[in-house]
Amino acid sequence: MVRAMAAAAYADGHIDQQEQNKIWQHALEVGVQGESLNRLDALLKQPPGLEDIVRDAVTLEEKLETYTASVLVIDTECAAGTQYITALK
Repeated sequence: MVRAMAAAAYADGHIDQQEQNKIWQHALEVGVQGESLNRLDALLKQPPGLEDIVRDAVTLEEKLETYTASVLVIDTECAAGTQYITALK
């Protein structure tokens, strides 16, 4: 889910501080710790693309989680954000 959040936040070409805060908050809420926090930091610096996220979501549950995680951080006021969510449908 955190990968999907990072990709969605990056849909407009950057991840701003508010988006980063949402992702960090979610990661800490679900218990991400240790080395996984370092991987999250790297992920935020180089987020996956939409194609990677779509390819990795195979089951219906994974697809729903990906969509839900993306909606949590996406900026729907931005055309790129809207296009991103539309592409996930």
